[in-house]
Amino acid sequence: MFSYHSGADREMQRMTPDLAYGHDKLAGEAFRASLGMFSKPARQHALPRVSNETELINYMGRKQAAETAETHYITAESQVPILRVGSVISLYSSFLERVGDLSEESLGNFIIIEITHEVSQGSYYKNRFKAIPATIKALPSPKVRMPLAETQMATVLSNADPQGKGRVRVRMNWQTDGMQTGWVRVMTPDGGSSKDVRSNRGFVFIPEVGDQVLLGFRHGDPARPYVMGSLFNGTTGSGGFAANHKKSLTTRSGSTVTFDDTAHTILLQTTRANKIFIDELNGTITISSAEEVNVNTKNVNINASENMNVNVGKNFTMQVGEQSSVSIGKDSSLSINGSSVLSIMENVKSTISGDQTTDIYGNMNLSVMKSVKTKISEDSTYESYGVTTITSQDNLYLKSSTNVDIAKE
Repeated sequence: MFSYHSGADREMQRMTPDLAYGHDKLAGEAFRASLGMFSKPARQHALPRVSNETELINYMGRKQAAETAETHYITAESQVPILRVGSVISLYSSFLERVGDLSEESLGNFIIIEITHEVSQGSYYKNRFKAIPATIKALPSPKVRMPLAETQMATVLSNADPQGKGRVRVRMNWQTDGMQTGWVRVMTPDGGSSKDVRSNRGFVFIPEVGDQVLLGFRHGDPARPYVMGSLFNGTTGSGGFAANHKKSLTTRSGSTVTFDDTAHTILLQTTRANKIFIDELNGTITISSAEEVNVNTKNVNINASENMNVNVGKNFTMQVGEQSSVSIGKDSSLSINGSSVLSIMENVKSTISGDQTTDIYGNMNLSVMKSVKTKISEDSTYESYGVTTITSQDNLYLKSSTNVDIAKE
């Protein structure tokens, strides 16, 4: 016999004890003889809900005692009107030892389990009864077929499981006057645990209060319901449109994931217009945010096989904690419509393999706190269209390996 306790995730199974519980000698011999009739025992679930193996063992003992209680029974008639179901009687039998010599022997005590009273005109009375040994540990099981529960419509009343197990409490359509079920488990396409995930691994969607659901019953037992799934109705469902091209997941607050098989798009969207839009036909992925987009990670790699455009409506700040390297394969253009400030705390080295042209349409101020050394391998020309003033606070030297000419045109 087996059973399962979902709250503790405990599987239980035990072999029946095969003991003659309270049987008299005749019933005990019949019971033991019956054990050899079937080489392979039947496997069935426990009808009541049990929490542990001790309860399962106790149930199996009671069930086997009840099922075999009528292995030995008697039927008799009497004219004793006080007899009733539950009465215990002592039964004796006479045996002929020899001619004219009878001996009396007790057959034991028996408990009446069925009785029929018969009365008629005058003082006529008689009863017929069925009795089993009074030493039995359990009364015979009633010959009643267990109810077989079919699927039921229900409405969710609560999903606030006090144990935090994702169960719901529902009211089936036939229940009235505040009637409701206990806490019922919910079926899901995938659910369980793993080596890395202790709980909630899989598909976690608990029905909302007011949702219509369909109940199934484990083993067909009315005491073991579970939610098979939710049902749309005429006011809550709109379907996947005429071509059934849209599939979606929508939460209670309105956040959605929508799959469009016609447009070949996937849209993840919140109620505040934060979106991730994947367009398969145009080959684009668009991320939109009402406020900020934050990327936090150890390393970030962005590879664009063609163009990359960055547009900033207002301020742009880039901060590098250590080294920065920019490599440009061909031309580079930098246009600044306002002022530009470059602050470097250590050395600067610029290497230009070709020509350099610098055009300044305003004033230029160059301030060097220490020495300046300029080395020109070929000719150098300085041309000024205004006054040129050279001022030195100390000596001023002009040196040349050949001539130094200062001339007025």
